[in-house]
Amino acid sequence: SFNLNYEINDVFSVLGRFTFDTYDEIREERRNVGSSGVSGYSRFNNRVSEYNYDIILNFNKDLTDNINLDGNAGWNLRRNSMNYIDASTNGGLAIPGLYDLSNTNNPLEAPDEYDAKNMLFGLYARAGLGFDDTYFVEGTIRRDKSSTLPTDNNVFYYPSISTSILVSNLVETDWLSFAKFRANYAEVGNDTDPYRVIQTYQIEMPFQGTGVANNNGTLNNPDLKPERTKSYEIGLEANFFNRRIGFDVSYYNMKTEDQITPVPVSRATGFSRILFNAGTIENKGFEASLRLNPIRSEDFNWNMNVNWARNRSEVVSLAQGIRNLELASLQGGVSINATPGQAYGAIRGTDYVYDENTGQRIVGSNGYYLTTSSSNEIIGNIQPDWTGGVQNTFQYKNI
Repeated sequence: SFNLNYEINDVFSVLGRFTFDTYDEIREERRNVGSSGVSGYSRFNNRVSEYNYDIILNFNKDLTDNINLDGNAGWNLRRNSMNYIDASTNGGLAIPGLYDLSNTNNPLEAPDEYDAKNMLFGLYARAGLGFDDTYFVEGTIRRDKSSTLPTDNNVFYYPSISTSILVSNLVETDWLSFAKFRANYAEVGNDTDPYRVIQTYQIEMPFQGTGVANNNGTLNNPDLKPERTKSYEIGLEANFFNRRIGFDVSYYNMKTEDQITPVPVSRATGFSRILFNAGTIENKGFEASLRLNPIRSEDFNWNMNVNWARNRSEVVSLAQGIRNLELASLQGGVSINATPGQAYGAIRGTDYVYDENTGQRIVGSNGYYLTTSSSNEIIGNIQPDWTGGVQNTFQYKNI
């Protein structure tokens, strides 16, 4: 990263910044002759890069002795690129133990190659107002234009507003070390991956010296809209008795609309899936943490942190005409699904048949327990209902 900051005066400054992040990876899979399955060698070369250019105008001004105004306005250009090549032997290794693409029993198939670039152009602004070092409010707005969305829908705006009150500044007492109430509302927009709007072709293995181009199995959508997530949160944080005891508790509600998702369709259409703004998903829950400092002395310090979180997800709606969206199909007839009115990621499968009177599983004439004939029973969820943990930190000195 590289940045240059210029202070215009006591109020305004300008920041120019460039950041570059990249990584290269080589993955190899080696299966020798005699191992389970067909022997072979595959190699995957991948390069991912991200470039960010920013120009930001910052300002900070004390309007009065008790009121401060600060904020910034900026311009951002983000460019992402990804390219990879994936190749493997065909029909197993000709010579055992030699891992090279040329060591193949049959002629090599054409490698799988991918190259994509996308750009996001953003304008944004933020302003924060503080009064008497106790009351704070901050607002933001951003406008993005994405290269991966249709021309008519590639610009989207999203705002946010947050506020906080330092309650400890309003209450004069020895037992309260710090207390802050906070509340915020935010919207976030999101685009999609490259090559998902206009139909593209895949070049397949050359046939008699001539390349063959096929349609992608997923039908792209020239009417895609950007995803949008709307969320709000309220919370209270406090510390007591010189920070010996503290807690942080919050409630949140987050709703994602117009999620861009591939939806399965009949293969009679010539495709296996089609891209849609397929639905709305809601997540809401509580997060809480308790901080304790049971022992604090010159030579020994013990800090304890207990955290607990509970989340409930629900598929609020899907695109018109879609009753269930199958996210994954697994072995044994088990599938992961999104169904309106149910949690996102509901796991469906077969269940035992139970006797209505005793509740016991019914044994069939073949001596095995009877099971339902379809995989429509909800047998689990990919998301845990709650999470929690305890962390202890000990510090020793001069012992």
